[in-house]
Amino acid sequence: MARRSDPERIDAARRAAVIYSSMDTGMDQATAERWCDAWIVEATGRGLPRDSAYWQLGSEWIAAGRAARRPGW
Repeated sequence: MARRSDPERIDAARRAAVIYSSMDTGMDQATAERWCDAWIVEATGRGLPRDSAYWQLGSEWIAAGRAARRPGW
């Protein structure tokens, strides 16, 4: 029997990838999780669907937000 994809598990895995990717740049896990939480609020306000592009956009939004807060980076 083939496994069915589970959208919630896929979303959780994509979020985890953004967190681990952020940690690779020196961010601690708690801060990365807060950024992801902030992205969810931002994306909800924009009315974005939780599709395959959702966390890619989130990753870009987080990077831009971090860059705006750290002049010289």
